[in-house]
Amino acid sequence: MTTSDERYERGQKKIEEIFGEYSESIRSGFEDVAPAFFRYADEYVFGELWSRPGLDLKTRTLVTVGTLAALGIEYTLGLHIKGALTQGITEEEIIETIMQVAPYGGHPRAIAGFKVAKECFADWESKKQSK
Repeated sequence: MTTSDERYERGQKKIEEIFGEYSESIRSGFEDVAPAFFRYADEYVFGELWSRPGLDLKTRTLVTVGTLAALGIEYTLGLHIKGALTQGITEEEIIETIMQVAPYGGHPRAIAGFKVAKECFADWESKKQSK
């Protein structure tokens, strides 16, 4: 049986795997407002859902990017696009994922998703050049 602490620890490792250098920024400024929520997210979302067998990390990431774009959840979309880039997912794959969900989530949300992607790509390039 997996304990809550074990799921939390697994979630922390999965967050690092997904977001790399962006791991600390995914809750920056919010963890003090709702610490129980972030514990829950780390434990359940990342320690359970993202850690399940059946889909590889790239597929899970692209599904998440597409879903967030279709739902218009721009802040979290940006975090997951940065995570995708960290994992080596290409800009083209990210754009194609957003394009794929456009007919289902709506063109305005896809356009907003492209805007978020463009900002993330610029941030990623800037970080690469400063290294």
